[in-house]
Amino acid sequence: MKKILLTLVLLVSALAYASAQTAYAQLNNHVLTFKYGTMPTSGTNYTVPLNATSMSHVPWYPDRAQVNKVVFDQSFSNVHNIVSLFMWFANMSNLTEIQGIQYLNTSTVVNMMSTFAFTKLSSLNLTSFDTQNVETMQAMFAGSTQLYSLDLSSFVTPNLTNTSYMFSMNAVDPILTTIDMSSMDLSHVVVTDGMFQGNDMLKTVYCNSDCSSSTALTSSSNMFNGCTRIVGGNGTTYDASHIDASYARPDAVGSKGYFTGQAIEPEYIVILLSNPEGAGILTGDGPYNLNDVAQISATANDGYVFADWTVNNVTLSTNAEYSFLVSGDITLTANFQTTEGIGESENNKIKVYPNPINGSNMTVACDEQARVLVYSTDGRCLYDRNVDDTATIDTDNWQGGAYIVIIETKTETKMHKVVKL
Repeated sequence: MKKILLTLVLLVSALAYASAQTAYAQLNNHVLTFKYGTMPTSGTNYTVPLNATSMSHVPWYPDRAQVNKVVFDQSFSNVHNIVSLFMWFANMSNLTEIQGIQYLNTSTVVNMMSTFAFTKLSSLNLTSFDTQNVETMQAMFAGSTQLYSLDLSSFVTPNLTNTSYMFSMNAVDPILTTIDMSSMDLSHVVVTDGMFQGNDMLKTVYCNSDCSSSTALTSSSNMFNGCTRIVGGNGTTYDASHIDASYARPDAVGSKGYFTGQAIEPEYIVILLSNPEGAGILTGDGPYNLNDVAQISATANDGYVFADWTVNNVTLSTNAEYSFLVSGDITLTANFQTTEGIGESENNKIKVYPNPINGSNMTVACDEQARVLVYSTDGRCLYDRNVDDTATIDTDNWQGGAYIVIIETKTETKMHKVVKL
C-alpha cells in the first residue's frame, strides 16, 4: 500500500511539474527572450500565445517600442504546437536583430500574418522555417523598409492562399531590391492584392509560379503598383497598365512577366570527417546548392590541436575556420594532432622555453633546420617561420592561456603545449 501511495505522490508531482512548464517571453534591458520552462514571478514576463488571432492576444504588444532585440533560447525548441505567429513582432519600430530563430518551431503554424511587419530589421534568414501548413502570409514583411537581405529558400507552401501586402512597402525609401520566392508554390493563392506594392527599389523577383492563369486567384489589385524598377527575366519592364497579376509569371518570349524564372539548382553534400575520430567538433556539413559558400569550422577537443583541412590528403587550409564555393559533392577531413603536457619542453634536439611564459619572449632552439609554427587553441596560426637553429618569438600580444608549438624537421615533428601567464 505504501508503495502505491508513493507512486501516486511521484506521479502527481511529475504532472504538477510538467504543467508548470510553459512558453513565455521575458523583457529585460530592451531584449525580448523567448523560453520554455517555469515562468519567473518577478520581472516583465508574458505567456506566449500559441494561436493569436488579434492584437489583444499578443501580450507584449503594448511594450513593443521597448524591444531592440529578440532572442529565442534553445529551450523554446520544446514548443511544438504553435498555430499562429500573428503580429508577434509587428510594429516593433526599434527591433534590429533576432537571434536563435532556429529554435522557433513553425511546423504547425497556419497564420504568419504581419509577423515581421514594420520593424527595423535589415536582414532575416528564415531557412529554419517549416511553412508546409501556412495558409496566410498577409503583410508578413510589410513596412519593414530597412530589409535588404531576406532568405526564404526553405519556404515550401502547398497550402498558401493569401499573400496580400506580403512585401508591401508603402513607406519612405525601401531598400529591398531582390526577392527570391523560387521555392514557393503560389498555385493555390486566392488573394495577392498589393503583394509588392510601393516597393520602388525592387528590381528582381525570382519565382517559378504563374499566377496570371491561376484558376484559384480571385483578387490581385495593385499587386505591383509602384514597382517602377522591376525587370522580368527576359527584360520586361514596369507597365502601369499591368499592375495586377496579369504579369505575375516568369518573363519569356511571347509571354511578358515581372518574374524571373529560376531552375531548381542541384543539391550537393559537404561531408566533414575528423582524424582521428572524436578529436574535435566539426560544423558546416550538409546540403548546399551550386556556388553556395560553405563555412566550416573545427574545434579541437581536450588533448588535441587542429592541424589542417585536407581533401584526398591534399591540404586546403591550416585555419580551423574555412570557407569555399560548393561545386559538387565533397568530403573534407579535419586533421588533429595530440598535444604534450605543460612544462619545460626539451629533448636531445629541441628545446622550448620558458614554459610557462612570464615575459615578452619564448625561445625555440633546435640543432638543425626546422619549421616552427605556433597556434592558438582556436586554430589561429600566430607564427610560421623556417629557422636554422634558434627562434626568438615575441609573445607581447598573446593573451593569457595555452598555445601549441609545432616544430617540423626533416626527420620528425614535435608538438609542445606552452602557457602564457
